[in-house]
Amino acid sequence: MKKILALSFCVFSVFFFGQNVKLKKDVVYINGKQCMKYSSKELGSSTTFSSLEGKRLFYIDVAKNDPLDRSYYKIQFAGSNDIITTPATGLNYRAAFIKNMISEGVINPANCEVNLDHVTAYGDRYHQDFTIQNNPVIIINNSPQPTRSGGVNVNINR
Repeated sequence: MKKILALSFCVFSVFFFGQNVKLKKDVVYINGKQCMKYSSKELGSSTTFSSLEGKRLFYIDVAKNDPLDRSYYKIQFAGSNDIITTPATGLNYRAAFIKNMISEGVINPANCEVNLDHVTAYGDRYHQDFTIQNNPVIIINNSPQPTRSGGVNVNINR
């Protein structure tokens, strides 16, 4: 009985508290309401999100760390100097980021505004450093000297 009750509570909370985020025709809808606009450049590798009035809110760019061949996302909020980098994941990353920002209190779904007070905490939680560290690599070869096998070793002292 407890398992059924716990499971039903989890399902209920996902449907009740989860935000429905859809991106369609350059508009972000949160729970069916127009919330903000977005524009993409270069096949979606650079996306700018702005309010319905045109005020820029935040940017999401796809970047690549060439020597390590790893892609990651760079997020920067208008009015903040913080740049948050996170690993590149799924295809619908823009909606996933918005849902995540809503759950962390960065975006208020009621008025679709960014709360800059929560940006630093969001960065502390999700930021990962993708800069290349040029640390030297030292290889120590401590393999034992090969032993001679076979044959006769004669030592004559004079």
